[in-house]
Amino acid sequence: MGKKEREATDDVVTQLRARRQYLIEDLKSVEQQIYDMEERYLEETAAYGNVVKGFDNFISARVPKHTALSAPMSSSRKRALGADRVFSLSSSSAPMVLAAMIYVLTGVD
Repeated sequence: MGKKEREATDDVVTQLRARRQYLIEDLKSVEQQIYDMEERYLEETAAYGNVVKGFDNFISARVPKHTALSAPMSSSRKRALGADRVFSLSSSSAPMVLAAMIYVLTGVD
């Protein structure tokens, strides 16, 4: 392989590494968005039901006067549990999944 071919190959490798890094950062951003939206959905729908827990309380629940997005965190909006995170846990590279894997392997939180 000549010097020009090696330089061309090095340029391609550099471009691929830059593209890979961009994609990794983009994936992290998308996973964080999924996590945040899922958190909001689970908190806002905890009182009357959602696709994860079911809609058993839908008829009997009292819907807050505020819209779900503007309502402050109250007793009707509960924190989302890790076990309820169907969407954000579906990615093997999601932060929660990675943290759980580290905990299982090392025992360190």
